[in-house]
Amino acid sequence: MSTHKSFNVITNIWIAFKGNTIRSFHSKKTTLLKYKAILTTKDLLYDWIVGNWQKWICIALWVIINLALWIEAVIRYYKSMTVLDFVGSFRGGHQGILSPFWIMMARGFGQLLNFNCALLLPMVTRTILTILQDLKLGALIPFHKNIVFHRYIAYWVFVCAFLHGLAHYFNYACCTFQYFVEPSGADPINGITSVVLPERMVVNEPNPITTAWWGGLGAVGIQNWLKTTKYGVTGNLLWIVMTIMYSASNKSYRRSSNFTVFWFLHHFFIAFFVLLLIHGKNFWMWFLGPGALYVLERVLRNLRGSAVTIVKRVHYLKGNLFVLVLDKPSMKYKAGQYAFVNVPMITPHEWHPFTISSSPKDPYLTFHIRVAGDWTGALRDSFNPERKPTLEVDTPVGPDGRTCLVRVDGPFGTEADSIFNFRYVMLVACGVGVTPYSSILSELRHRLKSGKNNKVKKCFFYWMNRGDQGWSWFGDLLNECEDNYPDVFEIRTFVTGDISKEAIEKTVFSSEEYLANRRATLQNQDRTRFNVILQAKALYDLEPEEEGQLELKENDILIVETQDKSGWGTGINKRT
Repeated sequence: MSTHKSFNVITNIWIAFKGNTIRSFHSKKTTLLKYKAILTTKDLLYDWIVGNWQKWICIALWVIINLALWIEAVIRYYKSMTVLDFVGSFRGGHQGILSPFWIMMARGFGQLLNFNCALLLPMVTRTILTILQDLKLGALIPFHKNIVFHRYIAYWVFVCAFLHGLAHYFNYACCTFQYFVEPSGADPINGITSVVLPERMVVNEPNPITTAWWGGLGAVGIQNWLKTTKYGVTGNLLWIVMTIMYSASNKSYRRSSNFTVFWFLHHFFIAFFVLLLIHGKNFWMWFLGPGALYVLERVLRNLRGSAVTIVKRVHYLKGNLFVLVLDKPSMKYKAGQYAFVNVPMITPHEWHPFTISSSPKDPYLTFHIRVAGDWTGALRDSFNPERKPTLEVDTPVGPDGRTCLVRVDGPFGTEADSIFNFRYVMLVACGVGVTPYSSILSELRHRLKSGKNNKVKKCFFYWMNRGDQGWSWFGDLLNECEDNYPDVFEIRTFVTGDISKEAIEKTVFSSEEYLANRRATLQNQDRTRFNVILQAKALYDLEPEEEGQLELKENDILIVETQDKSGWGTGINKRT
């Protein structure tokens, strides 16, 4: 292993020499392999638990509460079971029949539905959660993971609803007759209620499916409907509503060109909770508090979202990404937070979340937005249809006469002010996920310039991209940070996917470091070599196909240290 002097070039390129080298992090196979590695490696498992202790405490409490509620409901209904003494002729007559096991199961999962359906609402009260986050409760509870918990609770609601309904259907299938009995009297000594079957039941045996929908007693009159039929009707309607909502909630579906469909179908939650209030006798008690919080949340959203601002300019960048620059609204935000954006000329009711990429001290508000669906595509085409590098707007009315006003609701999420209380900071970003770090780096730059409210002595910034196009997104900011404060910022960017030879040459040999060194070399004719670094890691073995080509083994690191005027590079292979 050789020792080397410090490198001047920012970029370290990790190149794959063959095939598609990096699979999507979000692929199911990669996710399973990741968790397999974590669960089978002691150190990784320890780090994973320690790094996510807040989440695990919340999950443990949630599991304990669910288990306790289920057990309580099952025991309660077990103790309240009655013995039916049938008089009459139905399948030969029944004596001493206990309320079935399936009733207890249905009641147990019904209790879980009361709790978890009510819990869905606080997970989407982003205003209240942001306030709690600002009160430092975020150190104990991961409020920034609210949508993740909302999604997982929704999955569990689906499971509980399925088991609740299945238990009822099994109960109807085996014991339909008990829903068509009529009380005739009670034995006060033995506590046994006597019932008789209506004459119509002796001839025509009830259908379990019909019973599941309409209940017993023939549903004659409003009183009987309220006692029996409403539970079957509302329960089955709830299943239909849930199927509609869940069908459009898949991640890949809503992030494609179908977000508008997801948005509208998800508002079936209103029908869902109305039916649930009718279906569950005790659900109103669980719903009262969360429902009031959600109503308050919607009122606050409408008050904030009524203010409008103007689009000043739009920048179109590589990688199907554009920058929306807005006239700064009255809201006060901090580095790392996000806001919801609504553009009435596209859809008056849709709000989409984007991370704020500008510093709180900047005189404007910016969002770096990747085109990933129908709405973001319409947003780009509405303001910059010709995809010019920069398009000045700065007017409330566009060339087609439509309003260019934008509404912003926020800020939300975890603020990053705590970063500036540490002497050494390491920031790691992937792809367009760099946007919150843009705000953080800009804010740190402002604090370094003013010399106030900053303890950071060294900031290590690592940014990984699948391709080389992403470097243009924040190139000016990164260069400014490193040029003006070289002792504070240490910036490293990486490419994790396949890139062509031409792209490598364009990226490295057109860089400012390369051009500056080349100019210095041409001015000094005694020097025929100058310092340009290209670092590449081999992810596969490479056998030379022609004479003069390199032989590389997996994990070899190739370092090009110098290059002469003809373009040939010289370096070493640091074999690991």
